[in-house]
Amino acid sequence: MSKLIWIIDEEWKDYEIETQLLKSSFPDCIIKHSRHDYKDDLEDFGKKADAILAQIYVDIPKTTIDKLENCKVISVYGGGFNRIDLDAVKNKGIIATYVPGYCTEEVSDQVILFIYYFAKKINSYNEPVKKGLWGAQTVNYNNMPKRIKGSILYLIGFGRIAKAVAKKAMSLGMEVIAYDPYINVEEMKKLGVKKVEWEEGFKICDFASIHTPLTNETEHMIGKKELELMKKDAVLINVSRGEIIDEKELINAVKNGKIAGAGLDVVDNEPPEPDREIFYSKNILVTPHVSYISHESLIELKTRATNNVITALKGQKPNDSIF
Repeated sequence: MSKLIWIIDEEWKDYEIETQLLKSSFPDCIIKHSRHDYKDDLEDFGKKADAILAQIYVDIPKTTIDKLENCKVISVYGGGFNRIDLDAVKNKGIIATYVPGYCTEEVSDQVILFIYYFAKKINSYNEPVKKGLWGAQTVNYNNMPKRIKGSILYLIGFGRIAKAVAKKAMSLGMEVIAYDPYINVEEMKKLGVKKVEWEEGFKICDFASIHTPLTNETEHMIGKKELELMKKDAVLINVSRGEIIDEKELINAVKNGKIAGAGLDVVDNEPPEPDREIFYSKNILVTPHVSYISHESLIELKTRATNNVITALKGQKPNDSIF
């Protein structure tokens, strides 16, 4: 009997990689596609799927999982899986997979990009040039660029991407400190990073960069208290999950000069509505959750996510299994 592969996504422009790999292993397989609002398709054909490939934004709650009749594997396009009810998946005997580490270089590059953007005041020169100013005449002496070498970068969480950021930051001459209750002092020290306590990091850093997963414990873990600990010329960076920051408090902190700004590749409740205040807040730069994207990373993401499906459907446990 032909295997039914169900792709739930509304971001990718094509599925050539997925199709080629799936057809190579299962020549007579049927591949069907739905957008994120897949409820009608679930009833029409999705409940019969042998495997699901789901975009990271797709909600797959218990109500969906309970209706799946043949599913052996749910493979997420990404390094996060907080939108899947893992207890329901486990109880149903379904394998759940993700793709950790595929975009370590890209996301760590984005952190360095944000550091340069705010340190060098890149966004401040376009308007003065249009007014005929040049050279030092364009500089706002009340908001001077600052030297990156010697500045302090605070990493909140010390996983794979944070370690890559630390290596790149230290090559720029930055001092790197980190907080992670699950990583000991010696492991950080081996990489030239100093372990600090939670509040201490906020007090002394020039840049704070978030690298912790979204859990019940980490949701809104950075709020008014933490932001008020930071220096007025410090910048907060988030390439993890938007819900880790209390967004309203961040907007207020930047607006009221408590901190200098924020570089965000993620926001609360993605995908967001275009009229969100965060997009119109001065000194907050938002990119649309694209730090992971490069030609190379997309090939790896699609290939690994599809191979996770193939491995599971062949009765084996994929290396990228969540549990």
